[in-house]
Amino acid sequence: MALFRSKEATTSTPSGVPGGASTPGRDSAECMRIGQLLIDTEQLSAEHLATALKEAGGDVVQFVDIATGRFGAGRVETATAIAEVFGVQTVDTRSLEVQPALAAAVPESVARHHCVVAVGERDGTLVMLSAAPTAGTDAAVRAAIKRPITWMASDPATIRTIIDRSYRADADIDRLVQAFDQPQIHHRGLDQTSEIDLDDQAPVVQLVNRVVGQALRDRASDIHIEPLDDRVRIRFRIDGHLVESFTMPMGVHAPLTSRLKIMSGMNIVEKRRPQDGQFSTVVDGRDVDVRVGSVSTVFGEKIVMRILDKQRSMI
Repeated sequence: MALFRSKEATTSTPSGVPGGASTPGRDSAECMRIGQLLIDTEQLSAEHLATALKEAGGDVVQFVDIATGRFGAGRVETATAIAEVFGVQTVDTRSLEVQPALAAAVPESVARHHCVVAVGERDGTLVMLSAAPTAGTDAAVRAAIKRPITWMASDPATIRTIIDRSYRADADIDRLVQAFDQPQIHHRGLDQTSEIDLDDQAPVVQLVNRVVGQALRDRASDIHIEPLDDRVRIRFRIDGHLVESFTMPMGVHAPLTSRLKIMSGMNIVEKRRPQDGQFSTVVDGRDVDVRVGSVSTVFGEKIVMRILDKQRSMI
């Protein structure tokens, strides 16, 4: 079966959809066909389909996100519909083993932007999951990796989960840590290292972003940054348990602590009295609120951050 099948443009609505045709877009016809299949399997109502078509504006991934996230369409049924419309196969993601080395063949920015992830390899061909294996997605990913690709379908939520588990921040954090002049930072003392560069490309700024981003991917509720006698330990609270995630040289502690206190509106000069603050940021396209608290310990200030992911704060 061909990967991409030509389709005649149509302005007719699926049977039972009130109010006329969906908003035109680059893949409106595919969205409509997926929606019709979901109606046929009783996963979506005609009214909900009309709303999803209008709001998605021809974006397949956004359409599926609305259908599954807001209107409760089944993820398995949705993946099956995507596969039928685009002429590809589905895969049982429950039996998939995450392979970070394989996923790294595709740049993380490309994987997240197009909602794709590499999950296997067959005779030199990369097997990739996609929530919208359109011609545009195929061309963009092939241009980025310059390798033959075999597409398979899955729903966006499943693909994003695999992406989060495949692209970890460990290697990038090691690179950022090496950017610090450790002996110089360590001997200048805490007071002078409080004056840090607020440029978004500064290593300390990127380090904060990577740590918070990895905590979100690991579905952590808290981040503990703890100075020890010779190193800095970063632990995530996951499902109620503190899990050690990163270990850094002690020279990173002062600029990292100062950066977090500045972001949280705390007094960077005060190092003995407990303080608290908060800041908001965007990580991987998700709006996140972070509450920050500091407390003095024998080896220096300990920072605890509570992560409030707005997308997960739903009843």
